[in-house]
Amino acid sequence: MRSYMYAHAYRNRGAAQALLLELGLPDSPCSDCATCAVQCAKGFDVRERVSDIVRLKSVPREFLG
Repeated sequence: MRSYMYAHAYRNRGAAQALLLELGLPDSPCSDCATCAVQCAKGFDVRERVSDIVRLKSVPREFLG
């Protein structure tokens, strides 16, 4: 979720990508799970956001701005 914050709230996609790469997340971290056990107190769909942000791993650094 920190990577999501970097990318969308701060518009710092480079920091978001760097964190994702440092964490070593798989390309599809939620693919083996039909339901997410994580429940956000604010109602955010955590699974959807993780799936969205992990796509940054494959974006060439020069395109992140």
